[in-house]
Amino acid sequence: MSKCILFILVITISYQSQDNQVDSEVSNAIERVFTAKSNQLWSRTENEFFSRCKALGLYNDELDRLDSFYKLIEFVKLNGYPESFYIGESEADLQLIKDLKEIGYIETDESAQVFLHKICKPIVEEFNHKKYDLIFAYGAYNPDSVSMSFNIIASEIKHGYNRPDLKRPGLYKVHLLFYFSRMIRGDRR
Repeated sequence: MSKCILFILVITISYQSQDNQVDSEVSNAIERVFTAKSNQLWSRTENEFFSRCKALGLYNDELDRLDSFYKLIEFVKLNGYPESFYIGESEADLQLIKDLKEIGYIETDESAQVFLHKICKPIVEEFNHKKYDLIFAYGAYNPDSVSMSFNIIASEIKHGYNRPDLKRPGLYKVHLLFYFSRMIRGDRR
């Protein structure tokens, strides 16, 4: 009996360790892509996202960031996307979009699928990661054959996925880039 429990414990620890490794690798890969352009590009992107959420009353410093993501989806379901949600035409906004384009993150990439697939796919494959989260989804689904619609996934995140642990830095970054992809849409749909 104790050998069986030990075996189950070893397997459980192995999977948790693998999940942590996958998450760490994704976080590091995203950081490398962003810092290749500028040491400040990630923080500029993150700050821009949360400043727009804050302006809509969806984020304050005391809130869990995941709750801010959920509040954003609920807000959009009720009100649509207000013009103030989108990245504008200010010099700082245009520079941020230009810098993001230079690292391959573009306005027409719905859900940042092409951008994040390039980052997540090799990691998901290397570790045979099959955990039901956005890292797996981006790594497993080729943008040429499966489109990950922002609106469909955003409505599923709260209901279909388990509550994501945004203390995992890789998963947090993937979620932020997913939501940010809607913010930079040029067509404003």
